[in-house]
Amino acid sequence: MERILVIDDEASIRKALQIGLASEDFEVDLAGDGISGIQLGQKRSYDILIADLCLPDINGLEVIKEIRQSTPDIIPIVITGKGNMDSSLEAIRLEVSDFLEKPLSLSSVKDSIARGIERRALKRQAVEDKVHQKLLSDSLTGLAARSLFMDRLQKAISRIKRDNNRSFAAFLIDIDQFKVVNDAYGLNIGDRVLSELSKRFKTCIRPTDTIARMDGDEFAVLIEDSEGYEKVIEIAEHCRNAAEQAFVMDGNRVNISVSIGIVMKTVFCESPDEVLRDAEMALSHCKEQGRGRVKVFDKKMLEQALESLQLENDLRRFSIGQAGKQRLGD
Repeated sequence: MERILVIDDEASIRKALQIGLASEDFEVDLAGDGISGIQLGQKRSYDILIADLCLPDINGLEVIKEIRQSTPDIIPIVITGKGNMDSSLEAIRLEVSDFLEKPLSLSSVKDSIARGIERRALKRQAVEDKVHQKLLSDSLTGLAARSLFMDRLQKAISRIKRDNNRSFAAFLIDIDQFKVVNDAYGLNIGDRVLSELSKRFKTCIRPTDTIARMDGDEFAVLIEDSEGYEKVIEIAEHCRNAAEQAFVMDGNRVNISVSIGIVMKTVFCESPDEVLRDAEMALSHCKEQGRGRVKVFDKKMLEQALESLQLENDLRRFSIGQAGKQRLGD
């Protein structure tokens, strides 16, 4: 239920609005002067404020200003006499929702309230959308954030499951030894390198593809409906070459290289986490073989990782068993 505060020095107007609006399931409180209205507005929270511009003790816009300090989201509607709008600029500054001229009609008041409620809903939605967009964008680079990338990756996986003719490729890009850049030139230049690198990467992909900053100095690229193995490799090489061009920052020439791990046969992946796991595995092979490389994931990498993990577990169990036997011997 919307709560309305009516402030007007004419008792007939107050009474008519109270009866007429109460019948529409509004909760209505009344005040006959500005000071009383301010006191009510500070005690209770109202959704809508209908105030006469010319009150006996204080200007109606001053009343709105005072009440908005405690209820910023209130919808202010001003009642005016004909030609009585000398304070129109102040009314705009206070975001007055509507102006109603006397004599009032109940239908015009109801229409004004409906418009105000709709505007407030749109304003709230715009604020929520802005906050949501910030959560989906990386503040430093302006690229997609990890959450947005994972969402798009999940949708790409779902499309492949529905249609085997669809395809996508994903790869991770990691800056080699980026800590050295931060240590040598400072975090500010490090951030500027990341920002400039992001702009370069964006020129390497198609408008339909997604590039995101995942964390720190790691980026991810999603290529949907990829045009074959060679095209994906070409895009990755473009990204690698773009990164290797020197960055000139405050007279310093900063040189970096990147390693890229690619996942092509994404039809085998059931979730975004599995895609990233395979890309990380390919990236690790890049690092093992030297920096500034591009490596495509294959299933042998996963098999080798599982064998290595199994061997490590077996050795751990053997060590625990040997330690137990030694204690029993003691």
